[in-house]
Amino acid sequence: MDLAVRGGQIVEVAPDLDPAQAKELFDTTGLHVVPGIVDLHVHASTWLGGRFAHKMLARAGVTTALDMSGPVDSVLDIARDYGVGLNIACINYVRPGHTVADEDPGESELQNLLEKCLAQGAIGFKLLGGHYPLTPDATARAIAVANRYKAYIAFHAGSKKNGSNIDGFLEAVALAQGHSLHIAHVNSYCRGLIRPYMAEAEEAVAALMENPNIRTESYLSPMNGTSAKCSGGVPESLVTQKCLLSGAFDRAKPAWRRPSSPAGPRSTWRPAAE
Repeated sequence: MDLAVRGGQIVEVAPDLDPAQAKELFDTTGLHVVPGIVDLHVHASTWLGGRFAHKMLARAGVTTALDMSGPVDSVLDIARDYGVGLNIACINYVRPGHTVADEDPGESELQNLLEKCLAQGAIGFKLLGGHYPLTPDATARAIAVANRYKAYIAFHAGSKKNGSNIDGFLEAVALAQGHSLHIAHVNSYCRGLIRPYMAEAEEAVAALMENPNIRTESYLSPMNGTSAKCSGGVPESLVTQKCLLSGAFDRAKPAWRRPSSPAGPRSTWRPAAE
């Protein structure tokens, strides 16, 4: 089929359109022609993603994207210096000891943070629960505050009670209490850490169908990228710790060693303190 586009919109699809009517012609034989992709979870800041993010998105056919953590000033700087004309929105992260004082911020602190984020140009904020969790009560407060402001709210599921797994996902659905919420990358919570992975996937799908206020997406890589930053020899991100454990790294002392085995040397992560 031939495809006619005018003013950025498809106006006609037919087997043989008159090429003389076109200002520009493109031979798309063997290619897929699709509308611009909206990607709901990207990272395009100096903290995560970096300056190649815009190029990678454009090559994938993305025209509009949501940066899922910020910080918004860095996202704007990257867009200014390395942007390729994409539409980029941003939400700022909520992290104990960084953007909030501790793991149990009150309503006023969350409200002040959200107002600051919106003033900077963000459209809401992101709870980094799987990595840097809040208490369940603070998580529910943050979701309610964002909804009251009609701001975007996203959540990498996990709290001080439940981790980044199917139980954390189901807890996130409950903590939303009917409010709008974007739970990041649903496939992260269906890896068979609690129950068989197909059972976990079915639980997640059922919860989404029963709660139309929840939206989500999934990524295509086998594992999600996590921060390697350590404090006292221990990764700060709880998700990084979980990834190391799932990769057969154990949790005994001392901090690091490389034991030998018949299969060859193997790195072993050992937190300095439990």
